[in-house]
Amino acid sequence: MGLFAEEIDGWQSWSRIFCNTQLFAPLVKKILARHGLPQVRIENLLPGTNAVFRAGDYVVKIYAPKESGLYDPTDGLGEYQATKCADKLGISVCLPVARGVLWDKYTFAYLITRYITGYALAEVLPQWSSARKTEQGKALFALSNQLHKADVSLCPACQVDLLERTCNNPRWANIPQSLAQQFKQRAKSVLLRRQSLCLVHGDMTGGNILLLLPDRFALLDFGDAVIAPEFYEWPSLFLDGMQADSEVIRGFTGGIDVEFWIEQLLDGLCLHDFAANLIVDFAKRKKIDLESLTTIELLSYAFMQYLFI
Repeated sequence: MGLFAEEIDGWQSWSRIFCNTQLFAPLVKKILARHGLPQVRIENLLPGTNAVFRAGDYVVKIYAPKESGLYDPTDGLGEYQATKCADKLGISVCLPVARGVLWDKYTFAYLITRYITGYALAEVLPQWSSARKTEQGKALFALSNQLHKADVSLCPACQVDLLERTCNNPRWANIPQSLAQQFKQRAKSVLLRRQSLCLVHGDMTGGNILLLLPDRFALLDFGDAVIAPEFYEWPSLFLDGMQADSEVIRGFTGGIDVEFWIEQLLDGLCLHDFAANLIVDFAKRKKIDLESLTTIELLSYAFMQYLFI
């Protein structure tokens, strides 16, 4: 008899259960036992896309299976390789311990990493003074610049057809369709420029950047890491990680070349897997009517008004 009894048939069914510690505890315990790790209390961590739990000094991530509609064809290998690359560069990460596949009612790929204690950027940023926001913006620039120096040959599983993914991304349905169509067209011209490529984290949100003591950042969850132009990094970092805060962004950019950074942000959005979600969240954060953002020009104006003031 299997350890997992729930039915998974698409995102809705998976989204109802992937944070349920009780349902996943038997799988987590079996994974820990397989690798000789202690059987300790299992706790749920921040919700995302996959089932992620803390077990003492370790984090166990169980990837959404194929039946959820969110299947990772690399079975977590891309995340594993990207995390190892970042660690090699001296970036603080949740160091991988083991990865594998558990065959039960469904095929569950998993990754075990070390647990890191720190403060989520989303929690501490609002408490900072203007001066500290500027300084931490500079630190975030240094962090991203450090990551983008990774040897991409060590991350072959992070290779993605960005144009194909953009053109067929169902999330574009969440924003005005005229804007979505312009982004798809922009993606084609952006990739024709033959930009140099690097390893990007791809999900530098306020929950995936931890502030350690003393004043050092750690990066969590490389599950969306890809080989892409550097500007792919900016949408999640500017709009979520830095919370669209103009003072932090000023520290990051140096307060110069505003038009350049807006173009970089737009180029990143046209390729980003979660661009539509980020635009929706930006509009909510700044109390902008989403339906008014019908063109890239209007979105660019909103960025100028709210991010670079």
